[in-house]
Amino acid sequence: MLPPAFESGALSYKFYSLAENRVISLSGGESSNLVPNEDLRFKGSSHGWLALYNPRNLDLFLYNPLSRRHVKLPDVRSLPNIPQENLEGGYGCVIKVIISCSPDEPDCRAMIIYNTNSALAFCCPGRSNKWTPIGELYDWDAIPRRPARCYRNLVYSSRQKVFFCITNSDELETWDLQDLSSPRTVPMKVPDEEIYFSETEEEEKLRWLCQDFKHLVVNSDDDLLVVTRYTLDVDPDGSYVDVLEEGSEYRPHKTVDFDIQKYDPEDGGFEPVDDSSLGGLALFIGFYNHSVALSTTEFPELKPNSIYFTDPLQTPTFKIDDLPFGGHDIGIFNFQGKTVSPCYYPCDVQSIKRIVPSPVWFFPNWV
Repeated sequence: MLPPAFESGALSYKFYSLAENRVISLSGGESSNLVPNEDLRFKGSSHGWLALYNPRNLDLFLYNPLSRRHVKLPDVRSLPNIPQENLEGGYGCVIKVIISCSPDEPDCRAMIIYNTNSALAFCCPGRSNKWTPIGELYDWDAIPRRPARCYRNLVYSSRQKVFFCITNSDELETWDLQDLSSPRTVPMKVPDEEIYFSETEEEEKLRWLCQDFKHLVVNSDDDLLVVTRYTLDVDPDGSYVDVLEEGSEYRPHKTVDFDIQKYDPEDGGFEPVDDSSLGGLALFIGFYNHSVALSTTEFPELKPNSIYFTDPLQTPTFKIDDLPFGGHDIGIFNFQGKTVSPCYYPCDVQSIKRIVPSPVWFFPNWV
């Protein structure tokens, strides 16, 4: 899904179809507080619904751009410990929202990562009048400071009917939210920090320069995949920059590699997925979307053993004229060949430009 267009008070959605290699426009109707407008922030995309937040009136709701239906979510002011300036500014208030299925289903659950400490809460869309906080806020008790636990990503397994969540310290949890009065969690093992050895000294050096981002994917066999994405900051000439180097925040980032581990429920451990064992899948990951794995046998227009990715960072909520990037890290990663090809937007350094809001993957509810 590309950034929407606003013309004369009316909105139109822009979708890039991978199957047809063309842009499809859908009218969004007249702007209102219940229809996406220039003030709204995209906070999630799952099961054919968008999660949208308006920091002006604090509305948070699900919106279906195909049917134009919306489902109001509980007031964000029911979430604990959010500073007023975060509510009004939008930054750090609502980070990400995913749903377990269509909100029309009675057993639908929405899970939110919120606040600057990336805490968890859930609700029943259309039925709950407040959010229910869950999860630990801190990793351990330490004096004089307790580090925030910080949940960084989540995904839902429709077969197991649980949410999988991962923290900043790479700890995994499952959450069973079927019983609203008694949400249950089960801790899991931490994925291996290093699962591959670099073949050359240059590769080893580059890996140490990388930032990593964790994504969770559940495939068609109901296997949980932990996908680690590596990005590097780059200069205009394409050379890589140390993220600790002064001024690196003023340079754009690019995705350069991925590692994948598969959870083994028998022993509770993880095993590496090598470059020949993705089984022809195409994975779709990004900051805001619910990750998806599709069979390229069923969808032959997709590239097998590939990772379709959008930007790993939150959409910038402010404009900085001298930073002409953000939301730009988009492409298709060949997991076997370790190469990146463009997906609608060019991916070479010279063509990087700011894209706001960041594009997200959108799958109609029948996918």
